[in-house]
Amino acid sequence: SPHTDDGAAQRRSFLARLSLSLRRLDAALPIGIKLALPLEFLAVGGGGILALTFYRSEANHIRDDYEGRAFLIGQDVRGSVAAQRVNGALLGDYSGGVQRHIDALIAIQPSILRINVYQVRDGELMTIASTDHGAIGSVNTDAGDLHAVEDSHIVSHEDDVNDVPALE
Repeated sequence: SPHTDDGAAQRRSFLARLSLSLRRLDAALPIGIKLALPLEFLAVGGGGILALTFYRSEANHIRDDYEGRAFLIGQDVRGSVAAQRVNGALLGDYSGGVQRHIDALIAIQPSILRINVYQVRDGELMTIASTDHGAIGSVNTDAGDLHAVEDSHIVSHEDDVNDVPALE
């Protein structure tokens, strides 16, 4: 068909013009630029990879630091729970003492967004103290949290707390 031949001829004409333009550009550019351009691309690419590696390393360092702080806070709360088991049993206010300790901890460390203290009751996790007072008395159905509490582990994971990315 005549239209097919026209289209092929136009493509050949375009490719011929493009080839000619590239040859002219090649002839016009000094050899220094021709050699330096690939090196510049490598330098920019290498710098980008280096920056990305540094960023990830720094993010991991920050995460490790926050996990370390969370572990220390968890140990502090664990100590408070142990003390309240003894004192609370004598005074009849076990969970109230733990809650007062968490409230005091939050008052001196406002960067803490959430702490939940659980107790296993009838195979379920009952929240006995929390930075979210509305959560006290609620049941946590996360099986991973239940296993962690049963094994006396402090756990952390990334989450959004009030639309803020946080280590929980």
